[in-house]
Amino acid sequence: MEKEFINPEALSSFRSRAVDFYSVFREAMEEVIIGEPDAVEMAAALLLGGSRGAMTGILCGDTGTGKSKFIESVPKVLGLDKSQQVANIPHKLDLTPSQLMGKQESVTKSYSESGSISYEDISVKHKAMIGDTTKIILFDEINRTSPAALNAALKIIQDGYIEVYNDLNQLITVNDFDLILCSMNNYGTISTSDLDPAILSRLSMGVIMGKKQDNGLTAAAEYLWDNQGQITEEIKPHPNLYKFIAEDRKYVDRVPVSKEIIEVGKKVTKQANEIMADHGFETGDGRLSYQLIKIAKILSLINNHIEVNDKDIIRAAYFNLTGKLGALGVKYADLDSLKSDLSKVV
Repeated sequence: MEKEFINPEALSSFRSRAVDFYSVFREAMEEVIIGEPDAVEMAAALLLGGSRGAMTGILCGDTGTGKSKFIESVPKVLGLDKSQQVANIPHKLDLTPSQLMGKQESVTKSYSESGSISYEDISVKHKAMIGDTTKIILFDEINRTSPAALNAALKIIQDGYIEVYNDLNQLITVNDFDLILCSMNNYGTISTSDLDPAILSRLSMGVIMGKKQDNGLTAAAEYLWDNQGQITEEIKPHPNLYKFIAEDRKYVDRVPVSKEIIEVGKKVTKQANEIMADHGFETGDGRLSYQLIKIAKILSLINNHIEVNDKDIIRAAYFNLTGKLGALGVKYADLDSLKSDLSKVV
């Protein structure tokens, strides 16, 4: 069955709405996140890309570069309900699978009375951290969390769903979320045995935050210096942004792409897999070409390009590889030539 593309008039209208969405989202995020335009663009693209299952983004970087603040700001800008629509998984070393999934379990409590200690087994029902109303899942510092949370993050990224217990202690499948956003610091502390090819291939986009400028300062540090440390902490919610995401992003898959760009996508995919292999990680990722085309479509829309072009494909691959290589611990300097390496095949 041939894919049904959106007609030119509807495409023009959709592009206009996508540009408006990105403009408002970017302005709202940049009120609290300074000097990270790539991270903001990535988040906007990920949100528009979840029409057929959530896309996954990862923010890598040193401690203090604003990764946690960034991932917490995204749902706030969208006006999502923190308690119902956002699952912010804490990086607690003692987090258990039962706590994460909301499973009922038996625990032993101790009592001290008259100098003696007694013990009692009681049943405890945890409230699941992810539920059927969850729209965004945040895994902050996934490389510093408990094995239970890390395994859950990797499983959700790989499978696109998680099984949890509801308030009636019934096991339910949750898969209707829009975005999985992770942060990671202390490069290389997630072992490559955890990041097998199936999981790594699901990392759609990534950025490395806190890159220093020629003057040795990050953009955020320079801003704080120039403004005597003043930066706004208030985030203005924009519920209409999420309304656009929920109602209109389904059109992304119907945006037309020329045969020439599809061929470019295949060439860039081959180059991207070779770059991963050069860093010691053989992916053989067959899904990557489709993934890059989809990301390129979104980048083309929000940046108001008349049609998807070579530069959109290169930028899509750059975001994709930055996430994967960042998760594997690749440093800033090793990514400097990434764009030029990808451009060689175009």
